[in-house]
Amino acid sequence: MNTPPPLPEQVDLTPKWKLLRILGVCLAIGGPLFGILGTVIGMTQAFAALAEAGNEDPGDLAESINVVLQTTAFGLLFLPIGVVCILIANRKLKAIALSHEF
Repeated sequence: MNTPPPLPEQVDLTPKWKLLRILGVCLAIGGPLFGILGTVIGMTQAFAALAEAGNEDPGDLAESINVVLQTTAFGLLFLPIGVVCILIANRKLKAIALSHEF
């Protein structure tokens, strides 16, 4: 008579689910805020530099704003990359949970 294979031990994934949820919330809030923070800091520095130099050349302002927009785009880029990482981790945890269900 064939004996069934031993059942795998029960795996507690609750802490991992909680961590994944916390990371998702931090990413959803932190990504856009990081981009906005870059905008505020960059614009403040750009106008402070223009005020100190006393230069009214629009090219200098455009260059400073270009740097600000690049910083903003970099900050906002974190959100979709992070969401993809969270989704991949979520899918892997679900696969682990399903493989251990009886």
